[in-house]
Amino acid sequence: MAVLSLFNDLSIGKKLVGGFLAAALITGVVGGIGFFRISSTMEGLQNLVDEEVLFLKQTQALAQQTALATPGDQPEHCRYPGHHPGVGDGHWWHYPGD
Repeated sequence: MAVLSLFNDLSIGKKLVGGFLAAALITGVVGGIGFFRISSTMEGLQNLVDEEVLFLKQTQALAQQTALATPGDQPEHCRYPGHHPGVGDGHWWHYPGD
């Protein structure tokens, strides 16, 4: 009851200033929490992007290496599995024209 009587004794100007200060304090706390959360989310997103970009670059490099290694670029003995120079006629895997 003592707090209520103290509040009743304040002038309207002091009550308004107190209300605005309380609202500013609440806004500052909520804003600070939001800023902290956004900062940590942005940091996590940046880490994710850095990792994904690295993964995509490695995947692209592997795809380019694989595309460069087409059968036309390989020596004759590497084009057909099981066909190797010097294996002889006893080998089971042959293509026409071998």
